[in-house]
Amino acid sequence: MQLDDTNLAYLCDPKMSEGARQRGEDPDALPRRYAQLINAAIVDRPADLRICVHLCRGTSRVPESQRLDTNRSQRFSSMRWM
Repeated sequence: MQLDDTNLAYLCDPKMSEGARQRGEDPDALPRRYAQLINAAIVDRPADLRICVHLCRGTSRVPESQRLDTNRSQRFSSMRWM
């Protein structure tokens, strides 16, 4: 099963991370929190059900000037996923 997650991809963009800070969130802590929520949601899944998380970056039809900078997704590589 593929889970499409837009929030993680958005946090790769410095402007979006700054927006999270301005709302009182810690953009460095949010990815781990999202992973905890996803893991909690799938904890009782069947043993043979494989899960993947797709970091949605939006559509390629968005003009280049309006696209998010999501090339920093390596920051999630050390996260613990089930």
